[in-house]
Amino acid sequence: MRLRRDLIGKIYFLLPMDRIESALAEVNILVEALGLEIIHIEPGLVLVDYTDHVYREDIFRRLLDTDFSMIKELGISLWVFEDIETGDELKSILIKLRDHVCLSGELRIRVIKDKYIKINPYEITNLLDKCSIENTDTSIIIGDIAIVGRAIYRRSLIQQDSLRLDETATMKLIDSRFMSDLLFEKVKDTSVIYDPFSGVGYLIYESCRRGYRVILSDIDLKKIHKAKNILTENKCIDYDLFQADAFNLPIRSGAVDGVISDIPYGRRSKIVSKSVTKDLYSLIRGLIEILKPYGIIILAMSYDQWKYLSEKIQANIIRNLSLQHLHSNLHRVYVMLRKHSREPH
Repeated sequence: MRLRRDLIGKIYFLLPMDRIESALAEVNILVEALGLEIIHIEPGLVLVDYTDHVYREDIFRRLLDTDFSMIKELGISLWVFEDIETGDELKSILIKLRDHVCLSGELRIRVIKDKYIKINPYEITNLLDKCSIENTDTSIIIGDIAIVGRAIYRRSLIQQDSLRLDETATMKLIDSRFMSDLLFEKVKDTSVIYDPFSGVGYLIYESCRRGYRVILSDIDLKKIHKAKNILTENKCIDYDLFQADAFNLPIRSGAVDGVISDIPYGRRSKIVSKSVTKDLYSLIRGLIEILKPYGIIILAMSYDQWKYLSEKIQANIIRNLSLQHLHSNLHRVYVMLRKHSREPH
């Protein structure tokens, strides 16, 4: 066992193992936006610090105000150790720290390391005294390192103020919120956001819910009518919608700040998958054309579609990329593209 003084007092992110790449993409966006740096990373856990190692309350407050979707927990490390092999070893350390550590709120013990270290939370609560610290809980996270920390944010398992999904939804709520989160960190809250494959509007609703003005279109007129009803019923007021072919957009150049969309795979769409893949590059060029300078495109697509597209677009417009396994041999790729002041050739 060794104390890691260099990791004490740092910000930690606990990530879900089932969506590890998406969660890491969310962390990377936050790190870049807030001028932080990653100082420790392992599957399921990331520690970050201020680039100049000087605490700034405004950055910390912005982290707390962020509407996370993938990140399971955000907190501050109080004590950090490495090379802990057993639960008894951890308990002996906590006994020694009794005068320096107290339990606040709810205690959660999370083991993310491959080998299982069995620890009973009730034994820990008997070891340490209770303390009253508002808006914080206690976490013990065991991976390559062991963290005793204060959790100041924990993701709720109950999602509220969201649309009730039906059989037409192709993406889970947590994933649509993740895409909206990536967009939220890159564009202003007064921006105009467009979805060219909107369906009945489930994905774009997450952007409307955050205060953006949204535009949605789909080739299926029935879906457009349903989208209008859904957005109106759920108090999304600032929107425009119309029937359109995404490969022939009736939107002027430089009209929108961001594009967010789930590209059809061809399985539940009127558009055949191979046709979408073949014309995907022309679609991206069209979306870049309607963006303002430095606008953002966030797309979900199949791995085959991304493989085709990645061979044609310039690497310098790719800002973020993550892969998610859905089922059998189907993988979804999330990609963020950024338009430069001039459209790249």
